[in-house]
Amino acid sequence: MTTQQQTRFGLSLSLSLTGLLACSPGAIPGGGDTAEADGDSRSSTETDTQTQSSGEVDDELGSDEFGSDDESASDDESTSDDESTGDEGETEAPDVCSADPDLGEFEAQLDQNQYPPEPGEVYAWTRGCTVAARTGSLDAGETIELDCLDDGQPVHHTLELRAQVEGAPAQTPVAVGDEVQLSVWFYVSWLSTSAWTLRAADDSLLLAHYRAAQLPSGNGFSPDPAFLAPLSLSEIEGDCPYVCYEEPGGAFVPPEECCFKETALGFNAGAGAVAVFDKSGASIPGAQAFAVVDVSMIGSCEFEGGSGGGEDEGATYQFLVVAEG
Repeated sequence: MTTQQQTRFGLSLSLSLTGLLACSPGAIPGGGDTAEADGDSRSSTETDTQTQSSGEVDDELGSDEFGSDDESASDDESTSDDESTGDEGETEAPDVCSADPDLGEFEAQLDQNQYPPEPGEVYAWTRGCTVAARTGSLDAGETIELDCLDDGQPVHHTLELRAQVEGAPAQTPVAVGDEVQLSVWFYVSWLSTSAWTLRAADDSLLLAHYRAAQLPSGNGFSPDPAFLAPLSLSEIEGDCPYVCYEEPGGAFVPPEECCFKETALGFNAGAGAVAVFDKSGASIPGAQAFAVVDVSMIGSCEFEGGSGGGEDEGATYQFLVVAEG
């Protein structure tokens, strides 16, 4: 198993693997003590055995829309016997559902991903801000500096973004001096949720980042779906097969059998939905926005011990939405 596969599967919190956000004491500007986690997610060269395309979602998603690429599958068959991690007894599995377009480097951080310290509590606020600086590009790495007010007191926030995927905007459509609103919704626990949005003065969505083990539902573990308005989200399972590992693969993979399946997210702004697969991106109809999905997976682990063992199931998602200027 590659390091990337371990990391991506390790994000699936409810699979008894690890916390979505590994928390340790830190600080957030204007927000008191916090816990900090590394929010970078990197992609590496992946072997295609089934090519997925991001596209509009019909009422029924048939197998043709999730079909395999015969040429790619044939190429993989001829090389699969040679692939291994080099660790005795463990064979490296290919990326079973590479998407088109394929996502390269990805990063989405607010204040270096610092979070509040109290587990089991919701930490949410909205602050009026002014864009103090904007540098770089989304492809090479973009930084947005915000001067905000928290109960009349000045605070500073930094957004760091990177999404290397065909079709994405060159940069976030903001300029120095723009008045914006920054909103956050954090829930820190074993099933952690990190969500934030940046909106223009007219409330239009400029940026949205979401990382969690469930989609927005307002159930106390995730924000209300209105947090991402005008977008609504759905999970699209598709036909990607489950990939299972029977050997321990590192700190993120338990010694029991764990299986994962890459899925897609449906983004809908009222003009029809678009399906964006794991490690891909696409424009959202009617939203003048582009969705980048870094992780969209479901999975399960079988385990022994305790009262006789059982199966634990879960999901994990991370995506970024950028307005198209």
